[in-house]
Amino acid sequence: MSGVEINGTYLSNPYTPAAFLPPELAYQEQISKYVLVGSAGAIVWDILSNLIGDYKLLFKHKIGIPTVVYFISRIAALFYVSICTIFETAPLGNCSAYQIVNNVSLSFAAPTTALQFFLRVRAIFTGNKYIIFFFLFLWLSVLGCCLSTITGMQGVTIGPTQYCTNPEPKLYIVSPAIAMVVHDTLVFLAISWHLNSHSDADPGTRNRWKSFFSGHYLPRFTRALLRDGQVYYLITVICNLVIVIVIFITSIPGAYRAMLSVPNVVLTNAMACRVFRSTRSLGSVGVSRTSVQPNTLPLAFRQTTVRSGVGDSVDNSELFVVDTEEMTK
Repeated sequence: MSGVEINGTYLSNPYTPAAFLPPELAYQEQISKYVLVGSAGAIVWDILSNLIGDYKLLFKHKIGIPTVVYFISRIAALFYVSICTIFETAPLGNCSAYQIVNNVSLSFAAPTTALQFFLRVRAIFTGNKYIIFFFLFLWLSVLGCCLSTITGMQGVTIGPTQYCTNPEPKLYIVSPAIAMVVHDTLVFLAISWHLNSHSDADPGTRNRWKSFFSGHYLPRFTRALLRDGQVYYLITVICNLVIVIVIFITSIPGAYRAMLSVPNVVLTNAMACRVFRSTRSLGSVGVSRTSVQPNTLPLAFRQTTVRSGVGDSVDNSELFVVDTEEMTK
């Protein structure tokens, strides 16, 4: 292809999008492409590395609402990351329409990830309709904030090329990140408090705080629930706080601020799905090892009668189990 001369400058390849951008902006666009391609590779790797676990969820366990939400969340996150990567790297042409698709897909990816933890709260607080309604309201707030940002990002072509880029994002696109921070923080505190309310630690001592953060004095399954939630909480809050801070720092280039939602979706979705798989696996192990008959206490932890191998029943007042059927059915 022969080059052309534009405004006294010879361009050997005039259809390269970087040729129509200032050097600083061209560099920022290139960094954004690297981050998006890396994020796409990360979510594909996460999905492929957990294919066996996903196969077991589909064909070895009962499929219920949480499992359906799990797979919808995976598909929505993969679609969002893929469409954002294609938007930045392929000559699409109709950039405005494709950006709307990006924004709508984010409105599915983020709420479905948060929905996994609402279902977790519903299972743990079985029978407490006020707490369940409160966290349902929080989840609907996350959904509403995500839907409100559909017009917050615009897509434009780079010069006369068919490649796309994002201009300066609007500040209100930070609302989903703020809603997620509030939602995940309250979910974490509520679940941690409820699980630790059945701890064997001495009340009124520092052992309670030690149990709250480390899971000491808790049964194995309960401790796993707590620690998985803490890991997810730590990662999602850090990611969303970074987005909130960066969006409000207008001196940071718009290309960098616009790209942050993609790796954030990858990390939070991977962690939420990991927690679900871990809970499902632990629940299956617990059910297969013992025959448990829970009583009618309206709590996720129930005093149980465990059948021994010789047919005798043993009343164990210190044994509590989580209603994993409600959590994973």
